[in-house]
Amino acid sequence: MKKITVLIVLLLVLVGCNQRNADLEDTINSIVKDESKSEIKIQSLTNVDWDKAFLFTPYSTEKSIEEQLGTGFNDKSNIDFRDDIYLSI
Repeated sequence: MKKITVLIVLLLVLVGCNQRNADLEDTINSIVKDESKSEIKIQSLTNVDWDKAFLFTPYSTEKSIEEQLGTGFNDKSNIDFRDDIYLSI
């Protein structure tokens, strides 16, 4: 279950960037399928200089997301009504 959640999050990150990176997707999929691995280090898979990352779980409200981000947020995913997505920012 943990690997599925990680996979969903990472795929959302890819979709959120509005760019499809097939190589990165394939790498993530191969790591998730490898039962001997329990952790994916995103920084080792990308050249993005991470400062912070947020993961919002199903039913997170737009207000709680805005409070954590410290800025306005327009939730187009309707995460507050859905249990099938995670939002990574």
